[in-house]
Amino acid sequence: LIFTTFGLPSLQPSRCLRADTDADWSLLVSWILWLYCGFFSLGTLAGELERPRHTFLCSIAILFPAVLILNTLPLAVALGIDGDPLNYSAGYFDVLAGRLAGKWLEAAFQLGANVCLVGLYNAAV
Repeated sequence: LIFTTFGLPSLQPSRCLRADTDADWSLLVSWILWLYCGFFSLGTLAGELERPRHTFLCSIAILFPAVLILNTLPLAVALGIDGDPLNYSAGYFDVLAGRLAGKWLEAAFQLGANVCLVGLYNAAV
């Protein structure tokens, strides 16, 4: 949220819509499916709720736009900072955070990435 807030002034929508190369559709579809796979776990709790149909629809109505915005806006901000797709590789968002707000945000990105990796490791074990 901090990255997006600091980067909104540098947002350039034209960079988000430009495509210099062909899209890797299989990667895009698998990425989209991975982002939304957590919605299936909502159905496992339906038996625990008083009004599961209403609660499930409300949760999807809130979560779907939130996930879409929270995944799209940081990418749009990053493309506003650096529009060259050849620069993007693993760990490049913390470099962009450093350019945007300084070393403190870059360090926060690195710390957050490490915490996420520990969480993923614990979930897999």
